[in-house]
Order: sequence, then structure tokens, then C-alpha cells
Amino acid sequence: AGKLKAEKEGREYVGANWKNDMAVLRKFIEKIGEIPIPIPLEPSHPLMQNIKRAGYGGKTLVGKYAHLDATPTQVIELQKCLKKLNQDAYLLFKLNLELGLRELEALSLDALPPRPDASGVKEETVEGKKVWIVTVRTRKGDWTGDRIHTGLVRDPELVEIISKRVNQVKEGMKQKTQKAADKFGVVLETLNPASKTHQMQTNKHHSLIGADNEYFDVWTLQNPKPKRAKDKKPYDKLLNDLRACYVEVGLTDDYFQEKPVHSMRHIFAHYWLIKTSYDYEFVADLGHWKATTELKRSYGAQPKRIFFAKTIAYGDKEHLTIDEWIQKNKEQGFVNEAEKVMKNDVPNRDAKGKVIE
Repeated sequence: AGKLKAEKEGREYVGANWKNDMAVLRKFIEKIGEIPIPIPLEPSHPLMQNIKRAGYGGKTLVGKYAHLDATPTQVIELQKCLKKLNQDAYLLFKLNLELGLRELEALSLDALPPRPDASGVKEETVEGKKVWIVTVRTRKGDWTGDRIHTGLVRDPELVEIISKRVNQVKEGMKQKTQKAADKFGVVLETLNPASKTHQMQTNKHHSLIGADNEYFDVWTLQNPKPKRAKDKKPYDKLLNDLRACYVEVGLTDDYFQEKPVHSMRHIFAHYWLIKTSYDYEFVADLGHWKATTELKRSYGAQPKRIFFAKTIAYGDKEHLTIDEWIQKNKEQGFVNEAEKVMKNDVPNRDAKGKVIE
């Protein structure tokens, strides 16, 4: 059928069996070899063929949703909506804005300190401020040897929300009965999967987002594929509340309704790209993309307006020799250092010369 169709359309028939092989090869090049594939490629290029088997979703999706974004106002209003509607959805969004997590990565985060090859959170002090180091079990990187990613949470409100849940878990673990632990959203014992006699064992994992067993069975949190909780209502509500808030703030693309959690990863990409003047290397590391090519192609396409603005800015610069460039930057560096010294050592004064404390 494919050959006949190609002949009718006046195209050369190239077959189809090789396309999935190209898909695997492309992922190997990017993920294992860490060799960027040039962007854009022509749709007919061998490496742009059906790549569903390689985990991307097919050539029809390549770059299709790179435009998905939220304005600064929408990000603020979205947080207000979620905070009012669903605290778990609010925590999920705040975490995603800082770490760019995939759905399974976020909802399987452990509220305890991380063990080897497992997720978890650890309190640290950075520059005199309390932060959380979040260790993520990526799963998507299992076969490439990148199963663990570590991120930093600095947002003061998010730091306190995580602290509250961690303390809640600690208190719950101290309880003598399950009924008492339920008040803290903690499960004390779980079924031992290795036991043939259905013995129970002390629960070693506790959910950071939501109560234990609310979204996933806690004893499977660190498994390659965590088991969804029997009661699907909390999960469905989480997704529906996200969808409702997307609509409320004007994020109307169908993708926000179809993939309400993964949409956050798209928002995260643009949020950090604009903050970093489109530093793809940094944002790829921050959001644990193995290569910048996928970030550019499917998440964070640079707007033409920014590209043109950069072109104008760079084009207006002087064309210098290497020696002139070095001298100019040395001078600028001296000016910057002098300004720092002046700012630190010279007191501020008002119009009359009086020192301002």
C-alpha cells in the first residue's frame, strides 16, 4: 500500500522497516554518545522518521509542542488557582517550576533522605539559607545509566511546604498504631512482596506529594514502574484541578488538557530559558535532558524575536582584533571590580552628604 501510494504521489518509495531502526540509532547517538543532532532536519531525513519506538512519539510530534509556554502573569495566576483548589497540585507545580519533573518522577518522590539509587530529600544550608536537595529517580534514564538526578529547591515557600510534609512523616512514623498514623498521612506497614505467607514489613518509603498510598502504593515508590493506588479518585482530581486552572488562566491549547502534568515540563523549559537568556546547556542539565537537541526541538524553541534581538545586539558591537577584545574586556573587568569595591567600602550619603545607615 505504501509503495502504491508513493507512486501515485510521484514519490520514491523508500520502505518502512528501517525507520524504527533509525529511531533507536538517533536515541543512541543523543543519549549514549551525547552527540547533538543538527536542528532543524528536513522531515525526509533518515533521523527524522517514525521514532515512536524510541520514546519520542513519532515524527509528527517532533517540535510540535515546542511553543507551549505560560506568561509570567499566567504562572503567577496558575499558582494562585492551584493553591486555592488543590494543595498537592500546588506543590507539584512549584516543584516542577524549579526542577522540571516528569509525572512519575514527581509523584514517586520520597519524603525521607535518599538511599542509593532512590529518590528522597535532604535539608541543607546554602549561603545561610535553608534549602532542600531533591534526589529524583528518573527511570527514563535507567538504560543509559542516568537513573538519578539531583536538584536544588530554593523557593522559600516551597522549602517550607516540603519541611511541613517531612516533619509530618517523621511524626507519623513515631505513632504506635495505624489509626494514629493516618492523621499524618503515613502508612506504618506494607505487604512484603517477597513473602509467600503475606507477611507485613515496616514501610521504608513515604510519599512527599500527598499521603502514603494516595497516588501510588508506597512500597513501590522506588520500583522501575510504581503501582498506581487502588483508589483512582485522588489522582483523577489532581489532574482535573490542573486542567481547570489551566483554563482559568487562559492556557487553552489541547495539550494542557491531554497531558496536564507533562505540560508543566514545557512551562519549566521556557521559564528557565528566558531567565538564562536561552542557555540550553544549563537548562538541559537543570531539567535532566540528556542532550540539548530534544530541549530545543520539543520544548524550548527560541522565539524569532529574541533571535533577531540578539542578532542586532551582537551586530552593533565593534569588530575588534583579538588583542583589542582582550584589552577591552580587561578594562571592563577592572571597572566592574572597582564598582564592587566602591559599593562595599564607600558609605551611601544623602543630598546633604550625611551618611545613610
